[in-house]
Amino acid sequence: MKIKDIVNDQPVMKMHGCGNDFIVLTDREGRLLPDQVKKLCARHYGVGADGLIAVMPSRRPDATFRMKFFNPDGSVAEMCGNGIRCFAKYLADRGLVDRDGSLSVDTDAGLIKPELIGYSAREAQVKVNMGEPVLFNPQQVTVEPGEEGAVRGNAEGLWFTFVSMGNPHAVIFTDTPERDVAYFGPKIEGNSSLFPAKTNVEFVKIDSPQEFTMYVWERGAGVTLACGTGACAGFVAAAVNGYAKKSAFVRLPGGILHIAWEGIGSPVFMTGNAVNVFEISAESLDYYCCSGEA
Repeated sequence: MKIKDIVNDQPVMKMHGCGNDFIVLTDREGRLLPDQVKKLCARHYGVGADGLIAVMPSRRPDATFRMKFFNPDGSVAEMCGNGIRCFAKYLADRGLVDRDGSLSVDTDAGLIKPELIGYSAREAQVKVNMGEPVLFNPQQVTVEPGEEGAVRGNAEGLWFTFVSMGNPHAVIFTDTPERDVAYFGPKIEGNSSLFPAKTNVEFVKIDSPQEFTMYVWERGAGVTLACGTGACAGFVAAAVNGYAKKSAFVRLPGGILHIAWEGIGSPVFMTGNAVNVFEISAESLDYYCCSGEA
């Protein structure tokens, strides 16, 4: 199946949120193949992206659209926080949702609600209700929670706090996040005895109760410039461990996200940008990236 036939005259966009870059396209019938995703996301041989976002019809009555998120290795992730901001802008650009309103999106992490709070043709600011964080999910982590409900464990000699934002996260507090991410990230991601479905890994330095510095090793992608669900998980873990109160700015290599959380039983809110980079011809993708010709 060609990309042209999958998107059916809808545009294919390269977008980013805080430097976390994506290919965004319409796939109404769910015909995109993992091998096509791998070819398109390949940095040196394809378009290059941290993941691919497919716009699909919703599977539930309380949402109009579904966001299906592919990692660059072709695997499917439950959610992507930076990606859903780009998803919302893609729909607004097409006139499919209001450019100054909210929408409900069907994801594999449940119903997620982004709201466009600033819009231009190139860039939007999007605030997202990311839902309630989960401090223990036995399908994602094997360590039992403590008395207060939080999971803390040891991986590669580093203490982590587990947080699920639909997708799993192991949050590690360190004074050397930039140094630690590439060395410890892949080892912890693939530790199946702790994380049956693998995990994202966040390395967080607490600069102040209102400002964090964070580096991310993303499951299926490696080091990325930003991770929206990771920033949410990092803040929740900081709050659970007494390092933060109700909101903070999370500084990532690709930009800054604002995260707010009132505590247990409340949703996490994430605010950040969504930026158009360029539009791609589906015909050129078929010819140059997915033809299989040398």
